[in-house]
Amino acid sequence: MGKSDKNVTKIATEQNKDGTRAVVVHQEYRGLLPHPDELRAYNEIVPDAAERILAMAEQQAAHRRSLEATAIMEQLAQSRRGQVYAFITSMTALAVGGVLGYFGHDWLAGTFVTSGSVGLASIFYSAKRQQREDLERKNLPVPQQGSSEKS
Repeated sequence: MGKSDKNVTKIATEQNKDGTRAVVVHQEYRGLLPHPDELRAYNEIVPDAAERILAMAEQQAAHRRSLEATAIMEQLAQSRRGQVYAFITSMTALAVGGVLGYFGHDWLAGTFVTSGSVGLASIFYSAKRQQREDLERKNLPVPQQGSSEKS
């Protein structure tokens, strides 16, 4: 059974005033697939129904894994593009700041270099914070700063 599977049976017994007993049985099952008793019942109604239901669940699981793999690859590509664009932007800001400083525009050069550096640092900080929040939401361990974990 998976994490979301749940099979609960509750039995309540009451003694009525006339001496008769009332027994109430409540059975609850939650899971990705129907309860095995239900699968047997489906098979009695439609031959091979249980096999078809299991095949459908397997196809859905394979489809979900495929979508997740595609989403992960797209996120990695987007992250790489973002890093390249951030590098180009920071190098451009530093180069413009250097040229402006060379021609005697110290304040303007300092503004370019500072704004480029602060902008770059804030981008990396927000990306790291988003990564930490994603890991916490998925209940995965968050790497500690300064630790070097190898896969």
